[in-house]
Amino acid sequence: MLKDMKLTEFIDAVAAKSSVPGGGAVSAAASAMGAALGIMAAQYSDGPKPAEAMKILEKHRADLTSFIDADAEAYSKVSAAYGLPKKSDEEKAKRKAAIQEALKEAADVPLRAMRASLAAIQAVAGYLENVNKNLVSDFAGAVLMCEAGLVGCGLNVRINAGLMNDAALKASNVTLKKFFGPPTETNFAGGYLSGELHDVEAARAAFVDAIAEVVASPLGGMRRPSRERAR
Repeated sequence: MLKDMKLTEFIDAVAAKSSVPGGGAVSAAASAMGAALGIMAAQYSDGPKPAEAMKILEKHRADLTSFIDADAEAYSKVSAAYGLPKKSDEEKAKRKAAIQEALKEAADVPLRAMRASLAAIQAVAGYLENVNKNLVSDFAGAVLMCEAGLVGCGLNVRINAGLMNDAALKASNVTLKKFFGPPTETNFAGGYLSGELHDVEAARAAFVDAIAEVVASPLGGMRRPSRERAR
């Protein structure tokens, strides 16, 4: 497992000419290390707030660490879907459905990692006034590492959402003029569509259904994660 590698081995694996581990795993690792650094700084800080932050950060550190391998497993599933045969119309239909299903699940891992990263940032920020003055740089490093992981995971969600909805756009005969996804200042996503009114309405409905499925998955926590990544 990636998370059980030595640090140098993991770095070498990232640098290797291989599709995994990639940006998703690295983003999760960055946030996990940020959470760990936040725990360390909290242990040298006095008061109830650092102690409470430690408890919260321990959970998110464990979750974020697990997302490192979840990303690799996820990519394998999406890659397998793209590798399905596509000679006959039946095979093409099955391949298309498999890809779309995989991509719907694909946003689950980075979305959950985003939530954990954000929660870790909030937990670290919660003991700002109590942080040991000798560990201010460690405290800041914890926030910045989690922020980097948050942004990296957000980009993966954005890419996956675009791939996931590509079929809906083509079927509806509309053009996606602009897509904006997380992370944003108001934490929302959307896009500008161009086409006939009824086609745009159909595409809008497809977007809503797809996003609803992605958002529902982290809450249930029961679906096996999978993800496609641009690399």
